[in-house]
Amino acid sequence: MRGPLRALWNSPLLGRYLRFRLALLIALPLAALGAAVAFTVGGLAGILLLSVLVFLGLVGLAVLVAVR
Repeated sequence: MRGPLRALWNSPLLGRYLRFRLALLIALPLAALGAAVAFTVGGLAGILLLSVLVFLGLVGLAVLVAVR
């Protein structure tokens, strides 16, 4: 028998809500970190550094999806 959390996670309405909350839990600190990097470094270097951080995050997600 599947666990209760897995059943809730896969339910249409509640699962969507839980995934949304998890995405916010991950995205908000990353956005704060990105803003701090952009404001601290500033200028073109800050934009490039932020772009590199976003690229590395996307590569990490791609690796997680590929492994899964």
